[in-house]
Formats: sequence, structure tokens, C-alpha cells
Amino acid sequence: MELYKTLFKQQWVPLYGGLLIGFINTMMFAFDSPWGVFAGLRNWGLHLLELIPGFPDVAQISPLEYKGSVMNLGFLLGALGAALMAKQFAIRIPPAREAVKGIIGGILMGVGATFATGCTIGGFYSSIAALSASGFFMMAGLVTGVYLALKFLVWEKKAQKSSLRGGKSIAVPKTLQVILGCAAIVSGFLVIPYYYDYLDFNELGVIFAFCLML
Repeated sequence: MELYKTLFKQQWVPLYGGLLIGFINTMMFAFDSPWGVFAGLRNWGLHLLELIPGFPDVAQISPLEYKGSVMNLGFLLGALGAALMAKQFAIRIPPAREAVKGIIGGILMGVGATFATGCTIGGFYSSIAALSASGFFMMAGLVTGVYLALKFLVWEKKAQKSSLRGGKSIAVPKTLQVILGCAAIVSGFLVIPYYYDYLDFNELGVIFAFCLML
């Protein structure tokens, strides 16, 4: 019970969490490639574009077999499992104003990642770890963007234009959350790696397990 509380209920010391993330990313780099997000999202987007009638085939690798996409799936399942095990999972619907801001922010992040040929993970975090000059230039851009965004949020709060009310939250029973969380963790560490081993894609199974921990 104490181990459960330490892992899922109590807030981790940021330093320890950062060191663990850095260690896992280093192990991933040594095994195959560092942590990345944007390439996988791009693969998903290309496959979605192929659903448009008349659109040419632009994605040649399935999201289930593309390394970047498999990383993202590992991140999502790991985050879902952690939220369920902490009994903090809920289906939350934000207010309309906040949803619009999120959509605009997501589009801007996609455009920025395209120009930078990498997101805040692959283009910044992993690049800095590899002592790449591009990572330091991206850091300068990120600092500038965060400063401007904070200025906007402060102005919005002072002008009382932020609409944080009106959102909805659909709760999930806590006992069911723990059961689903255990299922997610077991699937991530055993079932899915076994599936990739069966397909003779052993490296994808290992990468998925690494990303599950991140």
C-alpha cells in the first residue's frame, strides 16, 4: 500500500522525476533512438488525410508499425494508466472559450514544430541532451513564446475575459479506475510487447515499454 501511494498518489519530487525521465530517455537513445513526439503525430495526420476521397497515398507505414507513432501510443497508455491508478481520471469537457484557445494553440504548435523539424521533445529536449546547437536555438524560441503567452494570460485574467466556468466533468468510479489502470499497465508491459515480438518487431515492443514509463 505504501508503494502504491508513493508511485501513484503522492506528488513526486520534481528533481527525482526529471532524473528518471532523463535516464529513460538516455536508455532509449542507447537502444535505438531518443524520445520524440512530432514524427508520430505527423504519421497519424498523413493517414487521416488518406481518408479524404481523391487524396493521394502519403503515408507508407502504418501507425502501429511506425516508430514515432508507437512512442506516442506508449505515452498515451502510460498517462492513462497513471491517471487511473491515481484515481484522478475523468472525462472533462472544457468551456467553449478554453476549447477554442486549445485548438488555436495546437495549430500553432503544429506549425512551429513543422518549421523547426521537431517538437519540444525531439527538437528541444532530446537535442539539448545530444548537445545539438539546434536545441539551444529552439530553446530561445520557446522562452520567447512562453513569455508572450504568459503576458496574454495575465492580461486576460486582469480583463476578466477568461471563462473557466461552464465545463463538464464525467467521473469514473474509483474502484473501476484501479482495475482499468492495472489492465493498462499489464497490457503496456506484457501484452503489447508480446504482440510486437510475435510480429518480429521486437524493437517496437521495447520502445513502447520505455515510453510507457515516461
